[in-house]
Amino acid sequence: PVMATAADIVIAEVDEILPIGDIDPNNVVTPGIFIDALVLKGGNTYAART
Repeated sequence: PVMATAADIVIAEVDEILPIGDIDPNNVVTPGIFIDALVLKGGNTYAART
């Protein structure tokens, strides 16, 4: 989370989006409070910010 706190915008690329409570908080590397946007991985999808 050090880079996330220093960044203006934080985008997390994820394999899937789960309901709240499905992930043990001890296994989370970057807490959601630092995330500005999510990109769901899949197929040939590509996301970029220009």
